[in-house]
Amino acid sequence: MKKLFILLPLVLALLVSGCATIRDPREVVEESLAKLNELNSYEIEYDYSVKVSGAGAEISGMEDLDLDFRLTMYKKQSKKRVDVYTSVLGTNYASQIFMLPDGIYVCSDTKSGLKCTKEAYTLTASDPTTMPLMISDRLDHQLLDSNATTLKYLGLKTIAGRSCHDIEFDVDIVEFIGSMSGAYGASFSTPQDMPEGTFKITICFDNETGKELKTGMIIEMDSSNMASSISPGQSTTARMEMLMTATRYEPNKALDDSLFELPAGDKATGFAGFEICTGCFHVNSTGVHISLKNNVGSEIEITRIEANVDGETTTSVSPTLPVRLEADGEQLFTLSGVTMPPTNYIYSIPVDIAYTYTNTGLEVISTGIINGMAY
Repeated sequence: MKKLFILLPLVLALLVSGCATIRDPREVVEESLAKLNELNSYEIEYDYSVKVSGAGAEISGMEDLDLDFRLTMYKKQSKKRVDVYTSVLGTNYASQIFMLPDGIYVCSDTKSGLKCTKEAYTLTASDPTTMPLMISDRLDHQLLDSNATTLKYLGLKTIAGRSCHDIEFDVDIVEFIGSMSGAYGASFSTPQDMPEGTFKITICFDNETGKELKTGMIIEMDSSNMASSISPGQSTTARMEMLMTATRYEPNKALDDSLFELPAGDKATGFAGFEICTGCFHVNSTGVHISLKNNVGSEIEITRIEANVDGETTTSVSPTLPVRLEADGEQLFTLSGVTMPPTNYIYSIPVDIAYTYTNTGLEVISTGIINGMAY
C-alpha cells in the first residue's frame, strides 16, 4: 500500500502532463487560420515531392510519377508569389506563380522567352505545380467546414527550427467530392459517379503565425464502380502521395514590391544604330549571345562589345574583333569570360558596343540592356 501511495503522484503527474499537450484539433485549426489571416508578409522555402501510381500515372503516360520540387513562397499583404523548381531526366524546369488582386498568373520559360498566362481561379490537386497554393489558400477552409472531415490532434512537432501543431484530416472521399462538386471543376451527380477510397491530409501549423510548415497528403482511389468512364485496360486504382516540408521560414519579412511584378519577358532596349529583334539574343551557361543588325545606313567596323553580368565585365568575344558589317548586315556575337547566371534566372544585362564608320572614321558608342530568363 505504501508503494501505491508513492507511485500515485507520479501517475497523476504523467496524466496531467499528457492531457496538457492534447488540444482540440478544430480549435487549433481555427486559431491557426486566424493567425495566418493576420500575417502580413513571409518568405518560406519548401522541399516538395509528389508520387503518383496507377490510373493517375497512366494519364501522364508513365508507369509511375515521382517528382521532387523546391518551392519558395512569398506573401506581402494581398499578393503572393511561388517560385517552383524541378528537374526531370536531367532537364531543369522553373515557373513562377503570381496571385495578385486582379488574378492568378503562371509564368514559364520557353525557347522564345518568358511567357506569362492569366489563369482562372481553379487550382486543383491534378496539377502538382499549383497544388501547394490550393492547400494553403483554400483547402484548409474547405476541409474544416466539410462534414466529411474528421480531425485528430497529433501533437507538437519541430520543423525548420519552429514549433508547430500537427493535425490530421481524415476525409470521407465520396462525401467530400460530392460537397466540392463544381468548386474545383468537378461534376459528380450521384454516388455511383464517384470513386471510392481514402483521403488523408496532415498539416503542421506554425504555433506563432499559423503558417503551414508541413503538408502531407495521401489519396487512394478505386474507380471500378465507374465502369462507364474506364477505358479498356486502364487501371481502376490510383494512389497519390504528396509531402511539402518547410526548410526555411521568415515570417513578417520586409519584401520589396518588385518581387510581385510580372516579368516583362525577353526585351532589348537602347542599342542606337542597331536592330535587335525578339529572339535575337539569349543567355545560357556558354555566354551572352546577341545578334546585331547594322541599322545606320553605311558600313561600320565593330571594335568592342562588352556585357556586364552581375558586376563582371565579359572578357572574350566570338568572332574575334574587329568585325565589319555592311549596311543591313547582321552578325551573331558570343560574349563570355565571366560567371553566367544559372538556369531560369531572370536577368537584366547592360551591353556596350563601340564601332567606327569605315567611310568617315567617326567613332560611336552604343549602349543597351537585354532582359530575359537564362536557359
